[in-house]
Amino acid sequence: MTHAEVVKSSIARRVYAPVDQVRDEMMLADFALDSFALVELLIELEETSGIFLSAVDLGDLSTVGELTALIERKAAGRPAEPCRPRQTA
Repeated sequence: MTHAEVVKSSIARRVYAPVDQVRDEMMLADFALDSFALVELLIELEETSGIFLSAVDLGDLSTVGELTALIERKAAGRPAEPCRPRQTA
C-alpha cells in the first residue's frame, strides 16, 4: 500500500466515506475531524507507516496531498519542509 493509499484510507475510515471520495486536493479542515479524531489519525498513520508525526507537523498542512507528501519526505529521510502560504487570487 502506498503512502497516499494509507492516508486516504485512514481519513475515509474516520469520516465514514468511500476511499475514492478522499482526494489529494481536499482540505483537511473539510473533514471536520475533532482533536480526538485527529490524534487517532496521527497514531494510525504512525503505526501504519512507521513514521513519527507530531501535531506540530500537521499544524502547517492544509490538504490530503500535503499530508501524504510530509509522510513521503519523512520516509525518505528528508526533513519536513514547512508549507508555504497559499497564494490567493
